[in-house]
Amino acid sequence: MRSQRRCTPTAKNRTMHAATGKACPLLLTLRKELMMVLTLTPQVRRAELKARARAEFLEMPGLCLTLSQASRLCAAAPEDCKSVFDELIADGFLSRGRQGYLRANAGRRCA
Repeated sequence: MRSQRRCTPTAKNRTMHAATGKACPLLLTLRKELMMVLTLTPQVRRAELKARARAEFLEMPGLCLTLSQASRLCAAAPEDCKSVFDELIADGFLSRGRQGYLRANAGRRCA
């Protein structure tokens, strides 16, 4: 039977592969990405969220999202999404329909 290989954090604050005892590049990369996300300032996070939301609506014409769908899509808290979407409405990029948020000049209704 094949031994199960696992990566585990060590006491030296490094991430080591359990079978080989060497540093695991995947876990090191994931750890760096997590640290970058945790150290983002609220202003930077808000700007990234706004850019992401704008990009999603530009990429998919006719997209209509509820607040809960948008928060899952952008991996953000619903209150953060609401404030960013309110900014996009004020900018004239989005509009708020009965069923959700949609691009202001899309000319389509939500299904």
